[in-house]
Amino acid sequence: SICDACDPNGDGKPQCSLLSFGKTYRNFWDPTAFWICNFMGKAELLRCPISTLYDSESKRCIPSSQWVWTPPCG
Repeated sequence: SICDACDPNGDGKPQCSLLSFGKTYRNFWDPTAFWICNFMGKAELLRCPISTLYDSESKRCIPSSQWVWTPPCG
C-alpha cells in the first residue's frame, strides 16, 4: 500500500500496481489535486472542482469549509 512507502517529503504519487487500479490518493503538496491509478505504473493528477479539497479519509473532494489537514503519513 502507499503507507508502506510513505514519504512525507514527497508528493504522495503512488506507484500504481494492479491492486491500486482505480484508486485515488492524496497529493501531499496540493490539497486541490489528487492522484488516480488508471494505468499500470502511472498515476494521473486530477483536480478537485472549485471550492473543494481532496479528503484522504473519504477519498473524494469535499467542500473546503469541511476539510481538515492531516499529516501525510499519519
